[in-house]
Amino acid sequence: MISTLYSVEVPPFGGETAWANTVLAYRMLSPAMLRILGPLPVHMSAEVNNSTQLRLGAGAVPFASDEARSQAFEGHCHPLVRTHPASGEKALTSTNPMRSASRG
Repeated sequence: MISTLYSVEVPPFGGETAWANTVLAYRMLSPAMLRILGPLPVHMSAEVNNSTQLRLGAGAVPFASDEARSQAFEGHCHPLVRTHPASGEKALTSTNPMRSASRG
C-alpha cells in the first residue's frame, strides 16, 4: 500500500506529519499489555489542539459555528485498539493532537 500527502495550505509552524504503523505497534505489544490496553477507551477532543495553537500564538482553531466548536471540545470516546472493518486487523488508535485522556 502506498500513501501520498499533498499540502494545499501549510501553516507557518506546527503541522508536522508523522507516519506510524499502528498495526505493527499493536503486534509488538506483550500479551499482558494487550490485555490491559484492549478494553481502554480514549477521549478525543479538539480542546487540546486548540490550547496548543493558542499557546504557540497561532490563534484559535476555527469552527463553522459555536455548536460545532462546543461538540468538538466536548469530544467523544473511541477504543484505543481499533479493528479494521474489512480485514479484521487490530491497530492502536494514534491521534496524539486530539487525545485528551485515556480512561481505565
